[in-house]
Amino acid sequence: REVADLAGKSYVPACAPPTGKRVAIIGAGATGLSAAFFLLRLGHKAVVFDAAAQPGGQMRGKVADKVLEADIETIRQMGLEFRGSSRIRADVVRREFDAVILAVGPNTTGLGVDATERMIRVSPKDFSTSLAGVFAGGTCIRAAWDPARSVGDGKVLAESVDAFLNGREYRLVIKEFTSTIPKLTTEEYQQLAKGANSALTVRELVSEAEKAAVRCCHCDCRAAHDCRLRIFAEQYDVNPRAFSGEHRRAFQVIRQPGGVIFEPGKCISCGICVAIATQAQEPLGLTFVGRGFDVHVAVPLDGALADGLQKVGAECVKHCPTGALALEHDS
Repeated sequence: REVADLAGKSYVPACAPPTGKRVAIIGAGATGLSAAFFLLRLGHKAVVFDAAAQPGGQMRGKVADKVLEADIETIRQMGLEFRGSSRIRADVVRREFDAVILAVGPNTTGLGVDATERMIRVSPKDFSTSLAGVFAGGTCIRAAWDPARSVGDGKVLAESVDAFLNGREYRLVIKEFTSTIPKLTTEEYQQLAKGANSALTVRELVSEAEKAAVRCCHCDCRAAHDCRLRIFAEQYDVNPRAFSGEHRRAFQVIRQPGGVIFEPGKCISCGICVAIATQAQEPLGLTFVGRGFDVHVAVPLDGALADGLQKVGAECVKHCPTGALALEHDS
């Protein structure tokens, strides 16, 4: 958003050559407009219907009018056709279009597809409804309005409809396993903030974007793409909340300036780093402290991380199966 604001003018993406396919989208909110955007990029004609006179849906009043109108204008320039003040059934409009997308919000009655009082029934693999060629997404398939998820649904719907129009099977990408930290304490927020560079202000010139990037607090996981614990948890369909205890490990980051970063909360006490440090004959190395559920890896005699890993810090990072050990300059 910041980069777009500083650009000074809107960017109109290039669209693929026209396919000759026409898609009706019922609902001009976040999901409907998002679906139109991505369908237009794929070369399909997108016609959006809405009961309101203007497009925008629930975003009106929640997003600045100037910003919303600029984004809608971009989609118009891509070829969007909007038909306001229109109430129409999916089964009726389906006869005139190659496919239909329902993005009608919580109103699910009188649409011509199977639905409960609150939601339209869709296939979990491609968002298709009971009526062939009709798809649904956004708040008509889930309870709460989340603008980010609604926009994401629009992209998925466009991809699913594109596959349908081209005779291909489409399956939703399975979400990667993830485990999130609940609400942080004040002390934990202070720990997190230490990872950011506070020298820069939030609003910088575009030429300063690279410098602004160092403001990142690294609230994600540094091993998100290669954490073996996450990979195996995904393969075995692990539920991260199945065995939740009363207390969680505190968020903590131990930094060795210019070197190794250790996050004890991500450590699974596998002992690999302890063995590597022992084999390399580190003066202090690492060891297990405590017993049972409280056992954790630390430097002996309350030593600093820099003292414990003088020789094989990078080697320990390489073999750590989680994101507990990482190199600061690689973050």
